[in-house]
Amino acid sequence: MKLSENKEVVIIIGIMVLFAIIVITYSLLTGNIKPNLNKEPNNNHNNNSNDNNNNNNDLINGELREKYFICENKTANEVVYVATTCYIKINNTSYDEYTINLIQLNLDGEKADNINKVLKNDFERLINEVTFDKNNDKLSFQSITYNEFIYYNNKDIVTIILKYETAAAQQEHLFIPPYTVYNVDKQTGKIMTKDEVLKYSKVNINQQLGMVKSTIKHLYLEVFDYDLDHPEASEKINNYINKLNITNFDSAYINSKGELEVIIRLPMPDWPDLAPFPITIGPNYVGYKPEMPF
Repeated sequence: MKLSENKEVVIIIGIMVLFAIIVITYSLLTGNIKPNLNKEPNNNHNNNSNDNNNNNNDLINGELREKYFICENKTANEVVYVATTCYIKINNTSYDEYTINLIQLNLDGEKADNINKVLKNDFERLINEVTFDKNNDKLSFQSITYNEFIYYNNKDIVTIILKYETAAAQQEHLFIPPYTVYNVDKQTGKIMTKDEVLKYSKVNINQQLGMVKSTIKHLYLEVFDYDLDHPEASEKINNYINKLNITNFDSAYINSKGELEVIIRLPMPDWPDLAPFPITIGPNYVGYKPEMPF
């Protein structure tokens, strides 16, 4: 009896093994199971972990920006005004010297819609670039580019000049802040090009180029104390001035006196960047300012 029972058990086990072999063989043939002949470490866990860390960092930074970056809406009180101002406040300390402003233009009807959209996009870009650093339970802002502005409201044109500066660069004093100039036709709301402003000024730039070059040389001598006539003067600077033409004008606008002013970026002695300087060009005169208006 026991022998018969043992035979039945052996037969059942044999059938199960045979069935398992058939299933595995079928899976291999159909591709449901693929043998790994060159086994490599599984890095999926690490990659997922890194992705999660990056997402968490982005989330934390967004939460910190929302919590510590304070924005206040303002009321329009001038032709060009601050609609929203944002600054950092950490542990009841306000860092309002690093302020990002939403600048807007106030004109009749929808004339200002185009420039205001451009200015708002610029504002949102600066806001999104603000990052924070949180280590050892201490919070600090890691990166912020803040902006300042001035404007000139003339008969036909409103000029808005924006200056951008980073907190780190200001502390290091090794950075020439970039400027952006917008000229808006008050009748149409159109953002004017540099050439359109030059044409509007009715100043013959080509006739004045000689005076512009002489003025720039005087600027180097008086402001930089750098004699370009000296034998050791920088060949690079002299060549730049000699080849100067309208294409070297970074931007143009009408100042508060109704005069044409152009921003020319000049090579600096022992300096890698070109520094912006406003040059006033009249029908019969050319002048300069030792620095930007702000």
